Parts: sequence; structure tokens; C-alpha cells
Amino acid sequence: MQGSQEEKDKYLQGMFMAVHGIMMSPQIYYGRAYKDFLCLFQNTSTKNKVKLGFLIYRDSLLQTFILENNEFTQTEEQLAFKTLELDKTDSQTLNMNGIVLKGERYQYYRALEYAFRLDFSKLKDTIDQWGTIDQWDTITEPYILKKASLWGLFDLNKSEVRLFLKNRLEHSTHENIQERVYILELYRFFLPFNADQNERDNINDEILTLKSEGLQSIYDNPNYLMKKLDQVGHTHTKVRSYGNDRDRITIFSSRSGFTHAGLGVQYILTLIESGLLASFGSNEQKVYQLLKEVIETYPFPVLFYILQNPNEGFLLRMAQDYCFADIGEKERKRIMTNLLQAIQDKNTPDLIRQNILMFVSKFIEVVPLDVYEDPISNILVKGEHNLYERAVSRIGRQEKAFVRSVMHYIEDEGVIGSYIDHLLALFLVKNLDSSDRTRVINLLYALVNSVDLEPLREKLELTNKDLLDSIDKKLDPIVQSDGEQRLLVIGNLYTFLSTNQIEKAKSEIKKIQFSEVKNTGVWPLILEFSDSKEARDKIKDGIVDNKMLFHSGLTKKDKGYGFSYVDFIPISSLTYPKGKKSLPLRWNEDQKKKILKKIQDEFELVHDFLGQDIRFMNHNSMFPLLIEMVTFLEHEKRYFESGNLKETYAKLYQEVRSEIETINPSYYSEEKLAIYLSSENIEDFRLGLNSLDRKVNRELSVSGLNEMFRILMEKILYPDAVTFEEALRFVARTWSSNNIRKKQKGRNPMIVRILKKYMPKDASDFNELLKEKEYDVAFAMKYLTMLAQYLWKLVEEDTSKNPKEKEEVEIGNYIIEGMSSSDIETVREWIRKAQSSRFVEVQNLVKSCNTEL
Repeated sequence: MQGSQEEKDKYLQGMFMAVHGIMMSPQIYYGRAYKDFLCLFQNTSTKNKVKLGFLIYRDSLLQTFILENNEFTQTEEQLAFKTLELDKTDSQTLNMNGIVLKGERYQYYRALEYAFRLDFSKLKDTIDQWGTIDQWDTITEPYILKKASLWGLFDLNKSEVRLFLKNRLEHSTHENIQERVYILELYRFFLPFNADQNERDNINDEILTLKSEGLQSIYDNPNYLMKKLDQVGHTHTKVRSYGNDRDRITIFSSRSGFTHAGLGVQYILTLIESGLLASFGSNEQKVYQLLKEVIETYPFPVLFYILQNPNEGFLLRMAQDYCFADIGEKERKRIMTNLLQAIQDKNTPDLIRQNILMFVSKFIEVVPLDVYEDPISNILVKGEHNLYERAVSRIGRQEKAFVRSVMHYIEDEGVIGSYIDHLLALFLVKNLDSSDRTRVINLLYALVNSVDLEPLREKLELTNKDLLDSIDKKLDPIVQSDGEQRLLVIGNLYTFLSTNQIEKAKSEIKKIQFSEVKNTGVWPLILEFSDSKEARDKIKDGIVDNKMLFHSGLTKKDKGYGFSYVDFIPISSLTYPKGKKSLPLRWNEDQKKKILKKIQDEFELVHDFLGQDIRFMNHNSMFPLLIEMVTFLEHEKRYFESGNLKETYAKLYQEVRSEIETINPSYYSEEKLAIYLSSENIEDFRLGLNSLDRKVNRELSVSGLNEMFRILMEKILYPDAVTFEEALRFVARTWSSNNIRKKQKGRNPMIVRILKKYMPKDASDFNELLKEKEYDVAFAMKYLTMLAQYLWKLVEEDTSKNPKEKEEVEIGNYIIEGMSSSDIETVREWIRKAQSSRFVEVQNLVKSCNTEL
């Protein structure tokens, strides 16, 4: 650059103003010319070098280049930072190649460095060192808001930070009126809901007066970006492919100025430079759009800001976006490490800790076990911050989501045992609410669905006898006590119980008055523990006399009906089990007649009720009860049609069936079933799926349902339908079930077509079409991989039956349910890619598949 030093300095000052004025990162703004931008400062003034130093430091915070060892990372994209030498031995300064950064701006950036790492202990220390309540006059005006906002994270009721701001408002002699508006607005933001109304009114009046004189609101810049987002358009922009031009963000569009990504960068920098924390509320959707666009560029700052929003749906959606974003395995590991350290950090604010728990419950899907096994084990074993107490309470949704999710991945027997021990201790708390005990039972049930408990007792006997003794001390009184909820605990832990505990449980179950049992979920366990004829006869008599038999929840009143809830004893599964170990119940003639009379009486209530215009009641809720009725009637058809109740039976059967057809026309008609499965109306589709599910499970076969599965697979192949995910799950589960016979040669090539359509684009990714359609990618990949796994099992089975050379098995092989050699190669490719998928559950599905056949 030619010209005098003064001219160079003015030119560079203009470049600074250009970047700062539009709230933009210089690295992104100048793109490939960024190195040239840095070179211009080699021979400039110290003042400009300091400005450059702060810009570089801010960029390093945004991309978290600074690690604990105070060195920049060494990736090719960050060459601009490689030559910089940092000296942070003095906590009050940063020496960057001789450029000394210090003062309040450095203190603030240092605080943000810890905030973006989620290191809340160091963040709190930095804020505490910055000044106390009484030192309100030592902080210059631009940094009052910045300190107060970060301080507010740790001040639970915001009393200290309000006093700090109030001192500034009442005693400051500074003449910056604009700054006063900002402080007033932040003070108002921190007021509690029950604040003195006069105080609130006085603040509002002063803010309105000052703004009427042309002064700005602290929210003007973020709100301006929201309006710009509307101009760009939130829903019509094309989704960028993962990893495409990752570090060369297009920040301008010729049509409307900044793009989504550019506005996202501006929004992050606006929050940083104003000191504001992210504000959601009515702007949540727009804030989501802005933050989502820069996850791949600024994953750590975005994470810090989103963790301040307690909206469960928002957090889970953002966690999914992080799962699907192309931020690399290394960064995902660092994010998980930071999150888990923050959970264990005593200084992490409670709201943020709870939000982290919710975030981790989803983000764990894409992180290897070795990254989180030790810290999560530590969290679960210690149970600090009332983890389990909150998980079983009405308000602990975040804790419940966390423990349910992580226990799906934990393998250590000591951790699993500690989990059981904590929950049993809560179950035994004397004054624990019944609904909280139900949540304990639900968490144990979730464990049973994730972990095989059968070998756990033997493992703990060898590795942790003290823990096993602790569990048994809690189990023994539960096994020997009365109460229906304890039966559900025993049922969930049945395979873990000792022989002695099982015998004690059987002895206690014999004492139950079966006609008085209210909890309909305990009957499978009662039947399992009652193996004598005498005991089972007693159970049958109890069921017949129990008011929960075909319980509709309806009571006839003078004017209409009273309604509680639909809940009934599942006698169809107790009488006609599919693949159950326990012996089915067999009813005698007297019992069958009583059951018929019970159906007749309850159906009369249901029929009359459904014939009325009950707007608050969804008639579909009666559908399972009607199915329970008709199942008994169909199975006992031969008995009733040959006896003196033939006419009563025929009339009742036809009436129940007619009511079922009214609610769900697809249940008995295959023509209507095809129409319902083809529907884009989600409720109609679900009714059709329910009907198909019952047909498959009744026959344990898909035979004769070829057209129905063709419709479902078409929905998967052409995924504009809102029914895509449910259709995929149903097909995958049905085809993967070992209990269901599948003689559908024409369907396997169609499954191959589905796999080709959604084939992951590389070894560790997924097909972008799934994300473009805004499906849950992890969910879709799991069930698509289940289909691939099913087909590959056919290949493995066929290979084992045909001792041929590898080439002979693959080439021209049509033996495998109509599949060609090309089809087999497609399945092989899917399995290989799934084995290195970012999604841990997908990897686990195909871990044992041998693709070298």
C-alpha cells in the first residue's frame, strides 16, 4: 500500500469501521483476502495493532481456537492465527506478538472465552474480580451492561445485579444519557414478576420519555436483524449441503443484502458487543433461524446462547441440528466434554444445567461412548444436584430425559446398579407422592427396555458386593410389602431378583384380593408368579368380578355421563398370548357368561355415549376398549354360537363390530384400509396403520398384505408425505421382527430402492434429502439401517446355506427373495457406511454384520 503512514492509518481505520459498523467478523468479511488484511497492519500504529489484536481475539473466541494450553489450533483454515504467540501468564493482560491487550475489553472477552467453553467456575471468578456491588463507579459505561448480563446468570433472584445497576442509575455523574436508557431497560428485564408496580411504572415512564427524545433501545439492533430476516425470507431458502463452503460463508445476496448466514453472524456479534444475552420469547422462531445458520461456523458461542432458553422443544430441535451439522467428530467430542464438565461444575447456573441435561439427552446420539462414559457414570453414581429426585418429580423433565437417554448407552454394571439403587431409595420414601412413585416405575421400565438385567446380579456379586447388598436391602421390603405399585417395581426388576426374593414375591401375591386390584398393569406379573391351578382359578374369579374388566370410565348420570379415563384389564393378552412364556388363562362356562354380560353392560354405556355430541371427548379413545371386547367375542365364537346365548352373542358381536367400523372404517375392510394408508391426513393414516398392525400381529404374518406394504413403501420412497417417519418405522419394525413370517419376494427389491434413494453420501454422513425435508435424521437412519440389516441377514443366511465361492454367491444370485447381485451390492454398501456412521445407535445395529462375504 502506497502513501504516508498517516494515510495508511486512516485507511486502516476505515477498514475497522466498515467491519465493526456492520457487526461482522473480519475473517468472514474479507474471506480469502483476510491474510492481506492482516499484512496491512505489520507496519501500522500501535493503536491500530491493538484494535487488530482485539478483533483477532474476538474471532478466536467465536471459533474457540484458544485451548487450555493457550495455543491456537493448527488447522489449515486457521493459518491466520498460526503465527501468533500468546502469553496469558498475567490474568489481566494478553500479549499477542508484542501487542498487549488489557483493560475492561480484555476482561470482558476473557469472560466470554470461559462462557463459550461453558466453564462457569472460571466465568464466575472473572466476573467477581471485575467489580462488586459497591464498585459500580469503577466500570466504564460500555461495560456496565456486559458485566451485569453475565452476572445475572449466577444471581438467582437477580437482587445483587439489580442493586448494582440501581447504584449506577442513582449515583452516577456520567452524562451519557443513551447508556442510561440501556441500563434502565436491563434493570427492568431483571425485575421479578412480583416487583413493586410503582417502581415498574416509573422505569417505564422514564424509558418512554428518553426514547421519545430520539434515544435508542438496547433491543433496536437485534430487532433490526429480525426484520432483515423477514426480508430475506425464513422458509424459502435452499438448505446448504453439509460441509459445502463451510468456512467461506456467503454473507451477501444480490437481492436483499445479507443472507441468513450473514445475519446469523451479525446477530452473534451484536449480542457480544451489546452485552445482551439471547432473548427468545415471541421472537424464538427468528432467533432459532439466525442461530441455526451459524452452528457450523460458531458452534460454541451458539451453544452458550441457546442454553439460556428453557423451551424444551427449542432445545431438542437445536440439539438435533448439532447432531446433523457438519462440525466434525473432534468438535462434537469437545462439545460433549464441555457439556458434561458443566453439569458437574458446582457454579453452573441451575437453569443452564437443566437445559444441558435436555440437550445431552439428544446430542449423545452422535458421540462415541469413550468420550462420555466416565463423566456420565460419575454423574449417575453421585446423583448430585437432586438428579434423581427431580427426575421423578413433576418439574424434572430435563433430568428425566437425561437419565432415560443416557442409560440406553451405559454398559458398566456399577453404574446400572447405582441407577437402580437411587430409584429404589426414592420409591421407599414414606411421603413420596403416588405419581412420583409411578415415575420411578417408568424409569425402571425404561432401563429394562435398554439393558439386559439378567446377568447383572452375578456381575455385581463379583465386582461390587456392597452395591448389591444396598440394592437388596431396598428390594427386600418392597418384595414383602403390599400395594400394587410395588408389583410394578418387582415386574420391572424380575430378571434381577434373587431366587429367594422371587419366592417371597409369589407368597405375597397369593394374599392379594384380585377382585380389588385397580392397577391394570400388574396382571401379567400376577399371572407370571401364579403357576398353580388353584392360584390361577382364584385369579380368574378375581378378574371376572373386578370392576376394571372392560372399564370405560363412564358413569350414567341424570344429565349425560361422567367420565374418568379408559383403562381395562388386558384379558386378550392374558388369554390369547403371542409368544408368551406363561400359560394362558382358560375360562370356564360360568366365567365366559359373566364376561359376556360385562361386555354387554359396558358396551351399552359406550354406544350411548358415542352417539352423543361430546365435544371434549375424542371418540378414538374408546377404540382400544372396543377392540378388547371384539377380540374376546371372536375367540369365543364357537362356544357362544353353540349355546343358548347364541342370539345375544350374535347381536352384541355385530353391534361392537359396527361401532369399530364407525370409528375406524379401515379395520375390517381392506379396500378402506388401502385408502386410509394412502391418506395424507395424519389421523386417518394412523387409524390405517393401527388396523394393519393388528392384522399383522393377529396372524404373525404379512401374507396377503402385499398391497398394503406397497403403499407404505411408496410413502417412504416419495417423502413429501407427513407420514414418512411413521411409515418407515412400521415397515422396518415389521420386516425386522423374527416373530413375523415374511413371504413377500416382490418387496425386497423395493426395500433396495429405498436404500438407494437415501444412501449416505459418504462413510460417516447421511443423505441430505432427509435433512432437507426436515425429518429426524437419526430416527430415519436407524430404521433405514434396520431394513438394510434385515436384507443383509438374508445374504448371510444364504451364504451359509450355499458353500460356494464368494463370486458365485454374489453374481446372478436371485435365490435371496428376488434380489439381484446389484441389489446385494447396494445393501453391502449401506451396511459398510452404517458401520462408521456418526449415529452410535446405527453403528450398533450393524456392528456384527460381516460385509466381506
